[in-house]
Amino acid sequence: MNLSKRIAYACALVPMLLSIAVFLVWLTSRSQMFLAIGLVTILIANLLPLLGGMALVNYVRLARQRGDQKSIWRQWSFYLVPILLLANTPLGLAMVSFAMHRNAEILVTITNRMAHPVDDHSLTGGDVKFELPPLGPDESVTRSFYPEADGSFEYRWQARDSEQSETFGYITPGLGGNWKVDVQGDEIRVQER
Repeated sequence: MNLSKRIAYACALVPMLLSIAVFLVWLTSRSQMFLAIGLVTILIANLLPLLGGMALVNYVRLARQRGDQKSIWRQWSFYLVPILLLANTPLGLAMVSFAMHRNAEILVTITNRMAHPVDDHSLTGGDVKFELPPLGPDESVTRSFYPEADGSFEYRWQARDSEQSETFGYITPGLGGNWKVDVQGDEIRVQER
């Protein structure tokens, strides 16, 4: 295979595979660091096809100089290169769109750290209210949602015959967030991740 064709393949496949790998790692970790790395990777992945396109044009020019331009038009791999080069842009747009949607998600995990179960508890925030299932000792429940209104979270729970409530955090549509709430008797410990 000609060097120009190899460069064109590399300009198509390397950024595509790297973008997909970074996206999958971000998807499992939800780390802001991988979100930033992914955006830079996608930016580079959309610039390299220009270099790949120039390499492909050089490949055709060299084939014409050798007099075998008809043979390159019969190779299926020749048509695969521009398809892969052009696929980087819609793939990058799809990943950015999904990441923006996923990044707007509010995620709240509530863990019972008491020795007895929590039977009656609820979570409200913005325009959303969740009646939560009973939690035994050291059990957790996670709720995710996309709010449509601003507001603070309020967690209400029953602790030893008295109802408790505490307000924490602030949610805004589109900004997302991730909170971990530990119920510890008459109080809760909130950690924003």
